[in-house]
Formats: sequence, structure tokens, C-alpha cells
Amino acid sequence: FIVGILKTFLQNRIVYNHHLQRFLGKLGKIAMHQTGQAVKFNLWSYGLRLPWLVLHLGRESALNPAAIGSAAFICGCVVVLLWVTWEGEFWPALNWLKLLAMGFAVYVLGIFLFARDLDSDFSSPGINNRIAIASALGSAMVWVGLVGLVCHLIRHESLRRRVFAVLIGLICGANCLTVCGIAHYWTDSSRRQAAIISSVRTNVTHLTGRSVLLLDGYCRYDGPSPVFETDWDTTGALQLAYRNFSLTGDVLSSSTHFTNTAVDTAEYGDPEGHYPYNEYLLVYNLRDRSLHILDSDPAAMRYVQEEHSIRNSDCPDVRDGYGSPIF
Repeated sequence: FIVGILKTFLQNRIVYNHHLQRFLGKLGKIAMHQTGQAVKFNLWSYGLRLPWLVLHLGRESALNPAAIGSAAFICGCVVVLLWVTWEGEFWPALNWLKLLAMGFAVYVLGIFLFARDLDSDFSSPGINNRIAIASALGSAMVWVGLVGLVCHLIRHESLRRRVFAVLIGLICGANCLTVCGIAHYWTDSSRRQAAIISSVRTNVTHLTGRSVLLLDGYCRYDGPSPVFETDWDTTGALQLAYRNFSLTGDVLSSSTHFTNTAVDTAEYGDPEGHYPYNEYLLVYNLRDRSLHILDSDPAAMRYVQEEHSIRNSDCPDVRDGYGSPIF
């Protein structure tokens, strides 16, 4: 707790509404939101819905034979380990309840520094799921405690252990399949990134150090995984591709604004890029592999009117930072 408090006051990435009194005024709502997210994550999103998630990922072709084989191997290893090595009596119900409570406590302690955002979704399989790393142990404790309580209802001691071993093995295997299914979108987005950069390199042969290249005509997300999302990933990729570290890149999206003097992009709802019209401001449209120069307001308006792909109308609905839902 002391480390967390010090971290809160010393860091500058998470701003608690810029005012301590306003933050404290929302503390009750934040606590309710955090509690709801903990229950949703552990008991619903990756709990009771887990079998449905696996089936859904299979229908989406996100599971390959290697993923299924790995999950089956892990499931078998866990079952054998618990079946063979368990010695002593099965825990009483109170011990399983304690483990369950401790699991929720560990989970909440792992995410409480991030709970100031009432829009956060801790069940997200996108880039925001990194905040749940420390809480993963708590989730494991929750489900072991729940399975233990269910198995405690079985009267025969030996049968309790056997059922416990099988259920824990199945849960481990299902989680392995889910992680592999989520990973499919990330590896696929990497291939899409490579295809986009290849298309740019082929059709945009000359960029100077003053060039700003805006990408359009593609879906920014592949499920929860970003393809090219904003300026921070686009700029780096273009600089590496052209070996020119003066280049600037960004993407056009539904939140992009074309003003009388410049193109303004947004990042997670906040202003990000401001690019005045000039001969070095370019748009590359992936859909028709065309390059456009935005050197004036009429040129920008002409592009907006002629190129409807800026709306990404055929892309699924996305939420910045979360991508499109896959579950």
C-alpha cells in the first residue's frame, strides 16, 4: 500500500481528474466499478463464459492444431500431477472460502491503481490487458477456490480429488485455448502491418525528411489488436522502412478532422497530431494504392469527397485502445 501511494503521487501517466477533491468525490463510484470489473473478469468473462469463448474462437478460425495440442497437453499434465501427487485430506470448506477471498483480494490489489477510469474494461483482450498481469494470480486462486468448494459437496474423499484434478485440468486447458485464440489476432495484425508497409514502399517511392504520410483505406484493428492505430506506431514503422528518422506518419480515422488549415488527428479521444496543409503532407490510400497531396484546403476537401474509405465503413465498430470485440 505504501509503494502504491508513493507511486500514485510520483508518477505522471495517470491523472486523477487533476484535482484530489474531485477524485475523492468519485471514490464510491470507482470502488463500485472496480468491484463489478473484478466479478465480471473472474466469474463471467473468463469464468462461466469460458466454454462459449473457446467455441466462438474455433468458429472464427482463431484456433489451429498446435493450439489444441498445447491445450490438451497442459490439461493432461495438470490432471496427472494432481491425481498422482495429492496427499492428505481434502481441505475443509472454510479453507476454500479463504482461498477464494484471498484471490479476489489479490486481484483487486493488482488493479486498484488503474481504477480511477470509470470506462476501463479489465476483461479486454487488447493492449489494455497488461494492467491485469499482477492480478492473474488472484484469478487462479479464485477458480481453484471455487472448484474446491464444488468438490467439497462430494462425500467420497477419493472421488473429490479425482473430480478436482479433472476440473482444474479442463480449466487450464480452456484458458490455454483462449489465450492462443486471442494471440491469433496479434500475429495476424503483424502480417497485416507487413503488407501495409510493403504496399507503401512499392507505391510511395520518395519521401523527404519533411514528409508527413497519413495512411487510409484499411481497418486500424484486427479484433483487439492494433494494426496501425495512431502516430506512435506508424511513424516508427515508416522510419524503419525508409531508413529516414525524420519522417512522420499517422492514420486517418472517423475521429480525424479536416479544418481550413490542417488535418487534426486524435488519440483515445484526445488531440494528437496537427498537420498543416503543404506540399509535404501526403495521404496514401491502401484500398486503391493511390497517393494524394494535401497542399491546400480544396485538395483536402476533394480527397474527403472522393475517397469514402476514410470512414472505414466496411470495418467493424472499434473503441480506441480496445479494438473491436471478439467475444
